[in-house]
Amino acid sequence: LTVGTTFVVNSTGDGADKKTSDGVCSTSQGVCTLRAAIQQANASAGQDTISFNISGSGPYVIQPASALPTVTEAVIIDGTTQPGYTGTPIIQLNGTSAGASVNGLNISAGSSTIRGLVIYSFTNSGIRITTNGGNHIEGNYIGTDVTGTLDRGNYWTGIYMNTSNNTIGGTTTGTGNLISGNDSYGIQIFDTAATGNLIQGNYIGTNATGTAALGNQYDGVYLYSASDNTVGGTVTGARNLISGNSGSGVSIYGAGATGNLIQGNYIGTNAAGSAVLSNTYEGVLVRYVTGTGSNTIGGSVDGARNLISGNRHGIRLENSNVSSTIIQGNYIGTDATGSLDLGNTYDGIGVDSATNTIGGSSEGAGNLISGNGRYAVYFYGTSSNANIVQGNFMGIDASGTLDLGNTMSGVAIGFGASSNTIGGTTTGARNLISGNNEHGVLISEVGTNDNLVQGNYIGTDITGTLPLGNAFDGVHVQHNTISALIGGTASGAGNLIASNGWSGVRITGASSGTVVQGNTVGTDLGGTLALGNGEDGISINGPSNQIGGTEPGAANRSAYNTFNGIYVQRGTGNTLEGNLVWSNDSLGIDLDPLGPTPNDPGDVDTGPNNLQNAPVVTSFTTGTNTTVHGTVNSSANTTFRLE
Repeated sequence: LTVGTTFVVNSTGDGADKKTSDGVCSTSQGVCTLRAAIQQANASAGQDTISFNISGSGPYVIQPASALPTVTEAVIIDGTTQPGYTGTPIIQLNGTSAGASVNGLNISAGSSTIRGLVIYSFTNSGIRITTNGGNHIEGNYIGTDVTGTLDRGNYWTGIYMNTSNNTIGGTTTGTGNLISGNDSYGIQIFDTAATGNLIQGNYIGTNATGTAALGNQYDGVYLYSASDNTVGGTVTGARNLISGNSGSGVSIYGAGATGNLIQGNYIGTNAAGSAVLSNTYEGVLVRYVTGTGSNTIGGSVDGARNLISGNRHGIRLENSNVSSTIIQGNYIGTDATGSLDLGNTYDGIGVDSATNTIGGSSEGAGNLISGNGRYAVYFYGTSSNANIVQGNFMGIDASGTLDLGNTMSGVAIGFGASSNTIGGTTTGARNLISGNNEHGVLISEVGTNDNLVQGNYIGTDITGTLPLGNAFDGVHVQHNTISALIGGTASGAGNLIASNGWSGVRITGASSGTVVQGNTVGTDLGGTLALGNGEDGISINGPSNQIGGTEPGAANRSAYNTFNGIYVQRGTGNTLEGNLVWSNDSLGIDLDPLGPTPNDPGDVDTGPNNLQNAPVVTSFTTGTNTTVHGTVNSSANTTFRLE
């Protein structure tokens, strides 16, 4: 841009004059108001500068009697030039007399900078940016008083923009804005033309020190049908503090709101990340989004982590249209160190949408999701399908060694959520799901079918050798769930399920078709340590489930559990094959009622697995081969497989 003229505001008055004299906005009395300076900058070629040199000691309050002129030519309005400025803004724009539907500053020029102002009590937005982009808004207080501690909110949004490539804040000292106390949104980025905007280094919804809430009445940052914008970043100083707002911290909403990146922010805590400053609703809400392109929350690279704690849900993906969101590398429900509980009130992550990725198998992709008031991750509803959860810590601290349990279960899948994958066959895909106050994994309700739980450590520390059990079952399948797969035959598919308060795996409530294969239950992967679950290794209360199998890799190992290795309480048609069961405190395999059940002639009794009579071994010999002799007394004219 061509360097233009510098206009020096030397009055807090509101008069207008279009005369310039030697670069000084003036009238015959030598007075230059902000209104006059904007008028003259609009009439002047090149990028002009409006500086301040108001005499006397502050407060310096400019109170327009009507809307200030729209900025139509590139300009720098720089409140930091006022003598007495020491790092916080002292030039104030007070909108209480400006009239209805008036913005503090209205910018349509593009390539302009607004720096070092206090903008409050206007009846529309503090700053409105339209038509042209490339603007910078930095070092301002928008919606508060000059101390940054009192609510003086603008009636609508702190900053509104529907253009591209604007920067709100910055990464260097003094460039971040305080955007708090506004009666609607802190920042509103609106419509499909609003792309490539940067929101960095701001405090949004708190006081100037980031120690107390001074919330905007709706969301801190609201992206409506806006794509490819960045909130935060990975470099030093890019972090936004987005806390204390009466809506959500960040909301991504509407058709085309894709490709947005939320990184490196503290959302729902104080500036130190050590205490809660809750947003009333979600930390991050993604809702009714359609279109191609993933929104990303966090990331696997250094500095990408968001701290999202103290909100209602940490992250919520709502509505069937939301898909392909990537959530990686975040701390959700803890403090900044990952060692203390600052839990979100409900779920760490709540998902009512499809094909999203939570974590990942690459280094740094996993999230820490602990200390939350309900579940770490909750998939609910028939729209919640084909999601992937990998590489996360759920219910423990960042070191993977200490209990920091979610109040309910680690992962819950229910109400028709189907075909979701928890874990995987590689080491990087493994979730550590331990220390939760109910189940490790809960799969529940009619229509919740074909979910996969593989390769996880459920109930131990990160090494798989020390107990860090979930309070209830390791994996609980209930309420008519169909065809869950717990483990599998592929290398790495089996889960390590140990040291949980109840059973390792429990199937209840007429659930059927569950396949449990390749898991290690109640011991370490080497099979030598006693890490028994508090009740049975595997407990079945439903029909037609398969425990183990004859193919390579299908066998479960169930050892050192307080009750039985495998217990069938109710249901018929359950297949128990190929499993290795030893050193359990009760029976290896038990059909209810508890304890050995006497064989009956012709096996006519009924009960779990029809109380199948056990083989009676009469002798065996060992040598090159082992030969076993015995009998089976059971239903006539029926084929049986003996193991």
